[in-house]
Amino acid sequence: MVVCNLILAQCVTLANSEKVSCCLQSNVQKSELSTAVRKALYASKICSYAQGLNIIRAKSISMGWNIEMGELTRIWKVRTPSLTSSVSMS
Repeated sequence: MVVCNLILAQCVTLANSEKVSCCLQSNVQKSELSTAVRKALYASKICSYAQGLNIIRAKSISMGWNIEMGELTRIWKVRTPSLTSSVSMS
């Protein structure tokens, strides 16, 4: 989660011209860049789900809700098919 926050902070603080300049200087092919961005988005989704689950788990413990985390993840998986079907990590 810390790594995700650091990457997000770095991306947000870069000026648009610096982003373009960085991409132009790195000689990255468009398809490679597209794949890298897709994988980064996939990783950010995983970080978001993990963070959400941690918040729900902590609140469940403190409030005595007894939420079944396995059942919650099963429901989220059914409701969010794009998380597992949009990116191949190979």
